[in-house]
Amino acid sequence: MNTTLKESSSPRASEALTFFANFLSGGFIPVMRQWAEVNQQRHDLATLTDYELRDIGITREDAMLEIAKPFWEI
Repeated sequence: MNTTLKESSSPRASEALTFFANFLSGGFIPVMRQWAEVNQQRHDLATLTDYELRDIGITREDAMLEIAKPFWEI
């Protein structure tokens, strides 16, 4: 059976390929901006109270899982 890389790879591998394609095609600055934005959003998420988290519909555990992700994992 003949499958393409996209069909056979995991979503994580697909994200990595997309990142490197963007990086190699001159998209380094936009990628850096996106990383900075995600990093800031996770920092902001870490400062929310349990009440504020409930208000936006997520649990503390969900928030901690998101906060623990590396900056490049979007």
